Amino acid sequence: ATRYRTYWHYYSLNLHLLLWPYPLCCDWSMGAVPLVVSWHDPRNAMSALVLVLLVVWMYATWCACQGRWGWLGSRVVGVSGSMMIAAFLPAANLVFPVGFVVAERVLYLPSLGGALLVGGLLPHLLRGRCGRSGVLVGIVLALSRRTYDRNRDWLTSERLFASGMAALPTNAKLHYNLAHVTCKGVAEALAPALAAGSSEAKKMQLKWTKCRRLYDEALRLAPDFQEAHGAVGSLLLDHDLAGGLRHLEKALGLDPHSKIAQKNIGDALARKQVDIPRARLHLENAIRLDPTWADAHNNLGNTLLAFHDMAAVRRAYEAALRFDPAHPNALENMDRFFSGHEDPPDTPSRASTRSAHAQGNTGLHEEVGGGKRSVEQLPTAPPPNFAAAGWGGRAKKNKGGSRQGTSGSERSKKAEGGRSKKSEG
Repeated sequence: ATRYRTYWHYYSLNLHLLLWPYPLCCDWSMGAVPLVVSWHDPRNAMSALVLVLLVVWMYATWCACQGRWGWLGSRVVGVSGSMMIAAFLPAANLVFPVGFVVAERVLYLPSLGGALLVGGLLPHLLRGRCGRSGVLVGIVLALSRRTYDRNRDWLTSERLFASGMAALPTNAKLHYNLAHVTCKGVAEALAPALAAGSSEAKKMQLKWTKCRRLYDEALRLAPDFQEAHGAVGSLLLDHDLAGGLRHLEKALGLDPHSKIAQKNIGDALARKQVDIPRARLHLENAIRLDPTWADAHNNLGNTLLAFHDMAAVRRAYEAALRFDPAHPNALENMDRFFSGHEDPPDTPSRASTRSAHAQGNTGLHEEVGGGKRSVEQLPTAPPPNFAAAGWGGRAKKNKGGSRQGTSGSERSKKAEGGRSKKSEG
């Protein structure tokens, strides 16, 4: 019963947006429209109104088929209503399930029927030309203003998600998306700025605090939001290692088959020298989930520096370049460690391994060994450039809606062409 009550509420909400497009939001998922769990919910009144209008349309259509014009023109009501219903039917969860609750894009075709309905009924509702003209001018001006405001919302990703948060403050994904597009590189830049005492330190601190607040709000609204746990974990690593690892572990526990979760925790364990063998396992798991992921191969090579096995390191870097020949980090690593050497060079130091992971973010195998393992002190060597593949890397979406990561060059190509994909409902 809850399902069907909620479906009818969705229909009333779509009718409301068709008649007056406010509020508009790019994403109506994750609690944006609460379920209608009771018959006493006042939203059922709007659902009942939709049912009444549906009966009126059916009667008008029947009158039109009988050749009777009827009050206010049954032909106009019948034809325009048929256009709206036929165009909306594929998105109504009646013919087959759809993967969204409300989506403004599915109202484009039904709006043709709505325009026909208004144009056909105005001559019957308002006999005077001045009255009809005034109503039409008012409708055009009002909708033009809504179009202008909405176009401004779509100028940037930040404005788009901020406007969505204002319209639907209970949508956890909007808080996460706003933080994701505005907080890239903040965690990595804050620590050096604070250490150097630069003038940017205070600004970066305020931005970091804003990012943390947005992610925390997303988790308050959706405690099992995997991507938000991963993002908070990456944000905290340089400031609260235990808290950051706790969030990364939570993200991995929510979806052990997420290649991003596996890679993020592997990267963190290696970068912070917490548990190098376990970091290796997680990165290998990420590669098992996506054998063509160049970032994971490159970061596995960085982690393998701690195991005195430069042949394995080289194989990992070469694998990264095989799947992404322009991968900047793998190219630099190969140049630093293997350029001009027929045989593998001297094994790098532990400090080099730590530096190798200073620029990135984790680890279907069970963990090996009993707890943390120490890494021997190794001879010095130049640090490799660790691939900065953040939690929200761009690629195909999994069925839960989370984005999977790609290599550095792929991200660059997509960045040059504009934002890869924006949720639209």
